[in-house]
Amino acid sequence: MPSNGGHSLSGSRSADPVLVADLGATYLRVALARDGRLGQVLRWRTADLATDSSLGLIPGIVDAMREVLGAASNREPSGAQGAMEPVAVGLGVPAAVDRDGRLRWTLDSSLPSGTVIRDAIQTAVGVPVAIDNDAN
Repeated sequence: MPSNGGHSLSGSRSADPVLVADLGATYLRVALARDGRLGQVLRWRTADLATDSSLGLIPGIVDAMREVLGAASNREPSGAQGAMEPVAVGLGVPAAVDRDGRLRWTLDSSLPSGTVIRDAIQTAVGVPVAIDNDAN
């Protein structure tokens, strides 16, 4: 089954910041990428992330993304306007993801199968989200 999470990040310019995240079995890594460069990568143990009974780790993933954006904004020169407003989010997860951004198969119980993870994160951060299996 082809997997692209149902969303393409094409159309953004290389200077536009994109929030990137990799969720693994034991860690979540999140960074801001801009101009083809990856910024500081922050890491959380998945066991320490906030969870929800129906959304699993999604609230913790969103909290981590907001923390990275806040830290990056604090490093920007004063007067920089909208410097840390990402145009999109890219997320790799240890699960099979269908075109609608729904988790179809996962070994990780912290990400419930059937969850439309793309839409949940997109609603929380307000920008398009591309999601795919982390091995792709």
